[in-house]
Amino acid sequence: AVQACGWGNDYVIRLYNRTLTRYSDAKVHEGIISEGMNIQTLRASLYHYPFKSIRELIKKADYYSTLYAESTGGRASVMKAVTHSQFMFFKSYILEKGIFYGYEGFIISFFNAFGSALKYLKKVESDKKKTVP
Repeated sequence: AVQACGWGNDYVIRLYNRTLTRYSDAKVHEGIISEGMNIQTLRASLYHYPFKSIRELIKKADYYSTLYAESTGGRASVMKAVTHSQFMFFKSYILEKGIFYGYEGFIISFFNAFGSALKYLKKVESDKKKTVP
């Protein structure tokens, strides 16, 4: 399992009683609302494999970038898409050590950057549609 590229060691509520909790209303990065509950951390790692293939990564990048474009205010630009995606690759591959995880580290870093570019480009496209009569 890759514990780099900004992935891994996150503390997400994954095991919960569905009758005592609910999901937040966020479209992206939704979470479990567990007000008043005692949250415990597992003593061992829980391995989670969020994708099985590059095809799944493309589908996820497409899906989440569309949600971002639909739910985010402000304006985007092509330059923002370029600079944010370049920085995302550098951050993921170099700063967060994806370079040390071979093929998987490169693929995750690449798709982190690809998803970043897509969300800004879709926002640009969405903003243009709003201004055309």
